[in-house]
Amino acid sequence: MNTIAGYLFVTFCGESPLGEQIYFSCSRDGFHWFDLNGGKPVLTSGIGEKGVRDPFILRSWEGDRYYLIATDLRIASGKGWEAALKQGSSSVIIWESEDLIHWSEERACEIAPEGAGCVWAPEAIYDKEKNAYMVFWSSYVKGKTSIYRSYTSDFRTFTEAELYLEKEYDVIDMTILQDGEFIYRIYKDEINKNLCMDRAKNLNDEFQMVETAGLSDLHGVEGPAAFPLQDGRWCVLADQYAINGGYMPLICGNPAQEPFVKVASDAYHMGEMCKRHGSVLELTQQEEERLQNYFAEDMKTNPVSITDPFWKKKVELVRDVVLPYQWNALNDQIPDAQPSYCMHNFRVAAKLTQQAEQKADYVAPTHTVNGFCIWPEDPKQLEDRFYGFVFQDSDFAKWIEAAAYILRQYPDEELEKRADDAIDLVCSAQQPDGYLDTFYSINDISKRFTNLRNNHELYCLGHLIEGAVAYYQTTGKDKLLQAACRFADCVDQHIGPEEGKLHGYPGHEIAEMALAKLYHVTGEERYKKLGEYFINERGKKPYFFDFEDTINDSIHEDTRYQYQQANLPVREQPEAVGHAVRAVYLYSGMADFARLTLDASLKQACKRLWNDITDNKMYITGGIGGTHIGEAFSYSYDLPNDTAYSETCASIGMIFFAKRMLELEQDSRYADVMEREFYNVVLAGMGLEGDTFFYVNPLEVVPEACHKDKRKEHVEPVRKKWFGCACCPPNLARLLGSLGDYIFTWKKDALFVNLYIQSKNTITLASGEINVEIQSTMPWEGLAAVHVTSTAKESFTLALRIPDWVEEWKVQGVNDAETEIKNGYFYITKVWGEEELQLEFPMEIRILEAHEKVREDIGKAAVMRGPLVYCLEEVDNGADLHLIRMDAQAEFHVEEKMIASENVLAIKGTGLRQKKKGYSGLYSSYKKKEYEEAELCWIPYYAWANRGEGEMQVWTRVEI
Repeated sequence: MNTIAGYLFVTFCGESPLGEQIYFSCSRDGFHWFDLNGGKPVLTSGIGEKGVRDPFILRSWEGDRYYLIATDLRIASGKGWEAALKQGSSSVIIWESEDLIHWSEERACEIAPEGAGCVWAPEAIYDKEKNAYMVFWSSYVKGKTSIYRSYTSDFRTFTEAELYLEKEYDVIDMTILQDGEFIYRIYKDEINKNLCMDRAKNLNDEFQMVETAGLSDLHGVEGPAAFPLQDGRWCVLADQYAINGGYMPLICGNPAQEPFVKVASDAYHMGEMCKRHGSVLELTQQEEERLQNYFAEDMKTNPVSITDPFWKKKVELVRDVVLPYQWNALNDQIPDAQPSYCMHNFRVAAKLTQQAEQKADYVAPTHTVNGFCIWPEDPKQLEDRFYGFVFQDSDFAKWIEAAAYILRQYPDEELEKRADDAIDLVCSAQQPDGYLDTFYSINDISKRFTNLRNNHELYCLGHLIEGAVAYYQTTGKDKLLQAACRFADCVDQHIGPEEGKLHGYPGHEIAEMALAKLYHVTGEERYKKLGEYFINERGKKPYFFDFEDTINDSIHEDTRYQYQQANLPVREQPEAVGHAVRAVYLYSGMADFARLTLDASLKQACKRLWNDITDNKMYITGGIGGTHIGEAFSYSYDLPNDTAYSETCASIGMIFFAKRMLELEQDSRYADVMEREFYNVVLAGMGLEGDTFFYVNPLEVVPEACHKDKRKEHVEPVRKKWFGCACCPPNLARLLGSLGDYIFTWKKDALFVNLYIQSKNTITLASGEINVEIQSTMPWEGLAAVHVTSTAKESFTLALRIPDWVEEWKVQGVNDAETEIKNGYFYITKVWGEEELQLEFPMEIRILEAHEKVREDIGKAAVMRGPLVYCLEEVDNGADLHLIRMDAQAEFHVEEKMIASENVLAIKGTGLRQKKKGYSGLYSSYKKKEYEEAELCWIPYYAWANRGEGEMQVWTRVEI
């Protein structure tokens, strides 16, 4: 075969009805395994004993097909071990395929010798001398288990079985590897429960025992699987059946001379399932990509109609207020707001492009490209220059993406016409070779790709792709998509691993996940390879960014480029560091490519980084980014409330990350975080009227400190109309516009309900349609109903998320179905008709405390109800909120409250207010404090700062 590009691991998973079937996993390196098909069987046997174990896969000698053979055995709900050994099946189960994707119906072939009680652990190897495949297996005959063999040319007819390997002790589970001039047989000694090895030069020669240091030292192992690594060494996987520990790898350079050495536990990952006796097939690049493309397409997003009373209002705010308001902002038409200059820049760039095409003596501008932002000397007399931040183009891209999502739900000829006209303008600014970034087009095109670290070309590319893909998917119009493809092609011509190209990557990430989308829409492999290259190249030494800038040797090697998450290769990064938005955009792209390329090591890195954020660096509101210095993650448990950065964009990025992790694996903890982000920080980022915005989302505010303390000048006590650096408002618009994409995750034959938002969804299966409608009272009450109407004749799974904020819950209306609770989802599998499920998730008021290492919150508590975090505001509780103590044992109740145009449920409870002492000086002798009773009122965090300027706090001191 060609160079090894990866591996396919074929296994079973244990003594259960579904466990004793065929599972697939993939690996790039042979050590990190990615479970395919969502961890469900790829092949199942419905014949013989209706269970299969010990599968072996091989490529035909001609290379035109694949055979998969397995033991016909079912321990679960079948024979016990003794009966299976002595009276088991005399057949093997066989499948065949031409592409590893589409497999024949299973067939049973009887191969056992006369008097055999079983046929276990079959494998096969091509015997060139016989011009046939030698199939070998374990059989119990006359009180002894030995290895038998038979020959076949088609895996349909077999020669009579003959004894192949017999010892004075029972032997089972033989595998064969060929290294150089020798053929090695590895098998299990049933007496000592370890692995033995012998060798010969031909399959039919007499074999000689070989010292097997590393293998024979192991006990309680079986089912060896041997395969060559890409560096020429051998790997043997041993199934630790005695401790139910799954497989562990051992490596050896030369089986004739070297011992097999265990791989360190932190250097391999066998996937999420506990794999049992199986085999490994080396894959060519073409085979690996075929598996990638087939299994990576499990996840699909269906158009979802949102009817939720709570959320529909938010989406309609985007339609009616935010989109037109932001369009005016992009065109500098908001009084008293800082101009954007976004569309101005496109008009100037289009003018210059036209001049270059029409004038033979055209001379391109050569303005400076130094500086992160450029402002006009006289805003009333604009020149044909670039103004604003280097990434100003991205504001248009986010606006067009939001417009696309709104048009998907609410067709609007006027909005579509405005979007088309804007697209015409943007496309007219594109350079002949596809380059499209107004900062360089206007300032100095010869300097493009000279500062990837700081100047955001690839960031603008990423947003342009995402906007173009969304607009194409909604309207079918591909003008902007073609422009995005041409820009991506231009980048691909200049950046990549090939000689003569820049070996660089984005300073501000987003291009990675955008290229995954572009690949999904176009099917062009070069976009997938470019995105994968950006991820794999990041953080390698020597650092690419050092070649763009003067190397500063005084900067510590282990911290340089942490801000850009480029201090280490992404798979080696132990924690989330640097600019929080950049980080979660990168992690989202990593999750995309872990799924697209079935890269288990990349998936493990994503999980490690996710855990670090959610376990150590996330505010109770879902906010991330503990310091304004670098808009960055701080160290673990450093979560100050009054100086929190918690950028709106960072929480939006966390939702992107959560969605993609759900596409990698169905675990409710990702949806729990997604829900917390949506209901708290994301909604807090926009005023209830839709025309004011927060960039920073603190958990404690004293307005005087915001105005007078430079350390807190990033914290605003009220929302702003707009920002010069306006990443957050259009980001909010595109997220809320696409809300329907986050409610469900669809995986082949299962629909996962992640968010209980009232909506409708239709799934098309081979035999019919399934309509799923959710009715919900959230976030105010924990009642929901799921209506299912199906014409499909096949079994289908509906998986309902169990929220992390509920202790006791009920699902009623489940009839004639298989059910299971797994990773926080309640699975219901059946052939559906027309039925309704009633869900009850009681919303208790919860009083929460932080980890003892969060110093700012010691002695304090926060209030939550359902997914909502609550806060105290001065308008309800008076000034000096720091003097309030809440009674964690008090009786709390909810009551309706109107805030601006929003009717919310507030929480009322009792507490104490410290009496003011009337100090005569700044300091005095300590005296016991006196308190007076106080009625306290908490409102949802998302609704704060909608009634004027005042104090706010999430964490309140608790009465001792």
